[in-house]
Formats: sequence, structure tokens, C-alpha cells
Amino acid sequence: MSKMIGKRVGVGIGKESTPGTAVAPTHWVPAREKMPNITVEYASNDSDYGTIVKTVESEPVYSKGEPEIKGLIFDKIFGHMCLAALGSCSTSTDDPEAGVNTHTFSILNSEEHPSYTIAFKDANEDYCHPYSKLQELVITYKRKSLIEYSAKYVSQEKESDTNTVAYDTDEYHFNSGHVSFKLAATKAALSGASAINVEDLTFKINKEILEQDSLGNTTPVNIYNGGMDFEMEVELLMDNTTYQALYTAGTLQAAELKLENTDVTIGAATNPSITIQLNAVNFEGMDKPYKTEEIVRIKLKAKCHYKLADAEAIEIVVVNTETSY
Repeated sequence: MSKMIGKRVGVGIGKESTPGTAVAPTHWVPAREKMPNITVEYASNDSDYGTIVKTVESEPVYSKGEPEIKGLIFDKIFGHMCLAALGSCSTSTDDPEAGVNTHTFSILNSEEHPSYTIAFKDANEDYCHPYSKLQELVITYKRKSLIEYSAKYVSQEKESDTNTVAYDTDEYHFNSGHVSFKLAATKAALSGASAINVEDLTFKINKEILEQDSLGNTTPVNIYNGGMDFEMEVELLMDNTTYQALYTAGTLQAAELKLENTDVTIGAATNPSITIQLNAVNFEGMDKPYKTEEIVRIKLKAKCHYKLADAEAIEIVVVNTETSY
């Protein structure tokens, strides 16, 4: 057995053709943190044996994985997080130019979103978590930083595996200079809206995960997604009352969170990008602390809704050189 540091541990992902049937990773993720988070539930034998000690033994009766990955957002790998989160992808090949593709992710209105195998390989173990369903995806946009995400999953119990770690060399990440944020009355109006200067921003997708555990099995037989919702926090300078008015009046807005790496060219003239558009956003919370020696800032907490008129809540568009998802 070998000692190791976390940087030597590889984590890979692969979309499953059959939920629960493990596949080899198609991408190895250059993560900053990776946590297998294996959960085992025990049942105790508390039968009476003439002693006041409550139990005489316990045994494992249920096991599952709760793997988590944290790292930088890369243009191709992150598309798999988008698919796991929303469930559906439509790809427009050679759009906007030859060799560059546009992938549009939207909500699949089903309890069965795509499942993934998440593999871990370290100096002592080589194993995977099949039937991994995304439970939470958080994107963190901070000043003077590289843009990060964290993804939490629920899976079946771990299986032994045999993998060779190999990282892609044509993945591109994003930094705080690549961010733009817009608000408009409607999604259609976002294209003509001006970008707003924001200090920090967090966007979160939450999904209810429903495990089917049945007699004769010690790990989830099926893993379904239930309801899902979306949250956002935005911090910006308090130099007008526009956003405070949106909060107090309950005015619905469409929002756009865009990453575009203008320092990199794919194809002849395209920049890799990830654009999140939200159809209906309510600012439902506001903090406005007056700190003596600081410029006054406002922090808004938003709830993102399904807009009946658009029959849509969210769309994520990823432009990169990946063929499909």
C-alpha cells in the first residue's frame, strides 16, 4: 500500500448507455477536490440475551455513493455537468463554423435524466460509482479568480474497476474577466441588454434525488430525479435603486450568465463559451450593509422560475469542439 497526496488521485466521468451499468470514463477531470463519500447503513441485532447491553452485533444492509467533484469550469467537460443537470441536449454541428459545435441543454421533463459512471483511481484503489445522478450543481463567479463549480451526485455502491488516467489537452477554462451578466424584461430582450457590473455571483441547480431500495438488494435499484429548482446570488455596488426596486416590487426579470474565453480561439474565429439563460427571476432577498470604510454594496438573492408564457425555465448553451453529449 502506498501513501499519496490528493493531487495524484484521478477522477473520470462517462455517460452510461444503460443506467447502473458502469462504463469507462470518456473524460478525466482535472479537479481541485474529489470525494467518493461512500455511505453504508447498518442494522443492529438488539435481541434479548440476558444482558442489559442493548445490542450484540450490527451488519451492513445498504450502501450507496455520494461522490462530489469540485474544480474549474472547462468548456468540454462542463457540458456533461449540464446534461446531468437538465437531462436533454441538442447539438448543432459546425455551428457557428466548421469544427465548432453549439450544444443547447434544456430540461427533460422526466424522472429519468442521464446517469454517469464516476471513476476514482489512486495509488491503492481503482473503482467506480455507477448510476451516478446529479443532485446539486453550483457555479461560483468571483472577482480576480478562475471560475469554479461543485457537483454532488448520488450513486449505487462502488465497484472495482480498471482504468488508465489520461487528461485532455484541449480543454479551456474561464476567469473572472470572461464573465458577463445581464437582466431584461424577457429572454428575447437579453441579446440587446447591456452587461451589468457585478462583484460576485453564485448560481445553483438543486435536484431532488429519489432512491428505490427494495428487498433482495443492498444498494439503490433505481435512482430517479424528482423536482428541481434554481437559485442565484448577485453582489453589486449600490450606486442606484434599480435592483432594490425589482426586489420590493417583485418584478420578474430574465437573466443571462455568460462565460466567453476571448483569450482562446477554436476553429478559425470562435471563442469557447457557456451561456446560462433564465426565463423568470424574482429577487426574494436583499442585504445592504453600510460598512464605514467600504463602498456600499447590495447582495440580492434570487429564485428562478418556470415561465408559463415561454414554456421554459432555463437553457444552457455551450460552444466548443466536442462532437456530442
